[in-house]
Amino acid sequence: MNIRTSVNNAKVWAMILVTVAVPSECVCASQAYLVSEEFGRRLWRIEDLNGDGDALDAGEQTLWADNFVGNLLGMETTVGAVYVTENGLPGGDARVVRLIDANRDGDALDEGEWSIWAEGLAAAGDVVRAEAGNWFVSDFVNHQVWQLLDQNNDGDALDIGEITLFGSGISDPFALLVQGNSLLVPSSGVNGQVHRLVDLNSDGDALDIGEIQVITPSFTNILGLLDDGSGGFYFSSLSEDTVYHASDRNGDGDMLDVAEVLSYADTVFGLLNGPRGMVSYHAGGFLLVDSLNDQIKWVRDITRDHDALDMGEVVLFASGIDGPVDIVALLSGLPGDFDFDGDVDGRDFLLWQRGRSPRPLSVADLQDWQDNYGLGTSLTTTLAVVPEPSSVAICWLLGFFLCQRRPSSH
Repeated sequence: MNIRTSVNNAKVWAMILVTVAVPSECVCASQAYLVSEEFGRRLWRIEDLNGDGDALDAGEQTLWADNFVGNLLGMETTVGAVYVTENGLPGGDARVVRLIDANRDGDALDEGEWSIWAEGLAAAGDVVRAEAGNWFVSDFVNHQVWQLLDQNNDGDALDIGEITLFGSGISDPFALLVQGNSLLVPSSGVNGQVHRLVDLNSDGDALDIGEIQVITPSFTNILGLLDDGSGGFYFSSLSEDTVYHASDRNGDGDMLDVAEVLSYADTVFGLLNGPRGMVSYHAGGFLLVDSLNDQIKWVRDITRDHDALDMGEVVLFASGIDGPVDIVALLSGLPGDFDFDGDVDGRDFLLWQRGRSPRPLSVADLQDWQDNYGLGTSLTTTLAVVPEPSSVAICWLLGFFLCQRRPSSH
């Protein structure tokens, strides 16, 4: 083989590699989503396993959690954990529960995978988490928004001072959306508007003058919000059977001007009937809860005309879920992240040491911790907590702690 032939062969292989590495269309791995039933009191996992654009096939819709006491409304997810608002409890109050798939069997149906995260609320519509680690819950009975923070890092917001008032005076607040340092809160009643809450003076709330701003015209029964990724957002009107898109086109800080709120999907080709919660879909567009049809629909702008009003742009994704309310992406936990806080660090090793990993004191769990140590956190933070574990150190630690647990011969 001469040099010219070798070069030509190299070029051919390079072209093949480029073609494989950069396909003309995105071929995305499947992603699981959770859907809540309000009165059925169950969470369903849905996933397009065979890549045909829906979750209508056998095995693509499975029960993820049940046996709730109250009616389910809003949800939020972090890596490895799901938070659900539960209303209508005995005594009339509401709470937020936390679920984890501790044994990684694909559900949260087992003992110890359910816990109370916050309680004592009059009502809990939606729950969202801000980047700073604080949480918000809407109280549609008292027309308030509460801020929740696990100040003592004990895994809940049940202690004194961990639930504080953040905003008040918004009629029937339900859906919540965090955008930067702002919290968007619509009124879910008649003539409801979307409000922007900002803690301008950094006193821990948005109760001061000028910290609550109306940013949209009036609509009815706004029960869903979704960030559009470019500063705007989508919102669903239950009674109008329409999803709207809001965008601040002139940069004046609101969406009150002409053409700043436009219909995005409706009943004509979308056949919407009671739209509620939404979540960004990993293959483009978003998934929408169509509650009165007991369906989940995939909404996308195929024609790139800035809406999903054309034929074929709203399609059935899943059905048969009884009275669905909200939908979220299920964020799988990192192997070795035993406390489900989104990273693998020294605290996870302590949990393994104390027998609180999925397979207590097992070599397999310890290996998961070693293999993923440092993931989900910054290098600086990682180095500050504990040094990088070596294989020798892992074996030594394993032997040491197992010896410590060996019963005495006396």
